[in-house]
Amino acid sequence: MGWVSFLEDISDRLTDDLHRFREALENPSISSAESLQRSRALLSACEAVLANIEKPLELATDPLFDMAYEISELDREKAKLESDIADMSKRRDRIADELDLLKADRTALRLEKRRLELEKAAEEREWNERLAVNLEAAYELYSPPDQETTYEPDR
Repeated sequence: MGWVSFLEDISDRLTDDLHRFREALENPSISSAESLQRSRALLSACEAVLANIEKPLELATDPLFDMAYEISELDREKAKLESDIADMSKRRDRIADELDLLKADRTALRLEKRRLELEKAAEEREWNERLAVNLEAAYELYSPPDQETTYEPDR
């Protein structure tokens, strides 16, 4: 029994039972007002349940709405979305791996930069020490090539 048949069966039985129940309530043999009131409350609750069953039943039996097609279409869409999620998860993992590599490269480059800065500072200190000892050599080193002057200290 399918879902639609199940709803139709429930709806038919409830409708029949409600009809018999209404007839029974109209019978003058019901003695107490309290039982009459409880019976009417039960009748209202059953009618509300029947109204809730009728909405999905109308939708399920509507000839313009092909549930089998809709379900298969939704299944296809779900499969595609699951595939997209799997692809995005793989892509996210690849990006995370690349990020880790870039962070490692950045750390290595910072260490190399620091090493070069220290090396440059050591060379500058050494150069400054040489200049203090031999200023004439530095003058000749930084003079333009066409200038043939030599360094003459101020006297």
